Amino acid sequence: MPILAGSSLPIAAALAVALIGWSASAARAGEIFVGPSASYGTAVPAGAGSGNQRADTAASLMYLFASATYTVPTTGTLTVDDVNFANQSAGSITPFIAVYTGGNANSGSSYELVVTGDTFSVGAGNSQGVLVNHAFTVGGTSPTIAVTAGEVLVAGLYQTAQSVVFANGTTTALIDSGNRIPATDGAAFPSGAGYDFTAQLYRFDIGLSDAATVPEPATLGLLCAGIVGLGMARRRPANS
Repeated sequence: MPILAGSSLPIAAALAVALIGWSASAARAGEIFVGPSASYGTAVPAGAGSGNQRADTAASLMYLFASATYTVPTTGTLTVDDVNFANQSAGSITPFIAVYTGGNANSGSSYELVVTGDTFSVGAGNSQGVLVNHAFTVGGTSPTIAVTAGEVLVAGLYQTAQSVVFANGTTTALIDSGNRIPATDGAAFPSGAGYDFTAQLYRFDIGLSDAATVPEPATLGLLCAGIVGLGMARRRPANS
């Protein structure tokens, strides 16, 4: 059976590796985090400093992190992937993404719900907080949301216990008792969600990914080289 001179199998293997690398690098480059701990991504630290790391003393609270925002640079879609926080107490968490619509930033009515994630349970942590990374899902699947350039996204949650730890800082959170998340996407939050707590830096963020991310140049070059090499190998004459 004739075999192509200079078998294309090694090139095909390289091409497969390039494709895998392209996918992985695109995912890494497209990570976006919204919330007070956005700079930490999935590696949210414990509460910092002696005596100031704890969860709020009241249970069953909703938080909307008004000063920890993300401004959308380009119109498109984002997939909401994960919820990351430092956990103190056993309870349940309902995460959400909202959009700031303008006006008084310290009033819940200035925010509209974009998407509410499935409620999930967390076990007991400790006073400084144990890292939790949990998938953000709606009906068991990571949701995709439409976004417009210039929109200001914010993260939030409802918790049934003193779960999310904070440390001293300057992040503003609108806090309201009970679950005040609107029942439908696009609805405004109640104006009563207006307690302004500025002395806490909450250990919480939500991760999103941009499916339209351009691959890294080095990986793209490897991918192109593999494609060109494979084509050249197929054009070479066969040995008898």
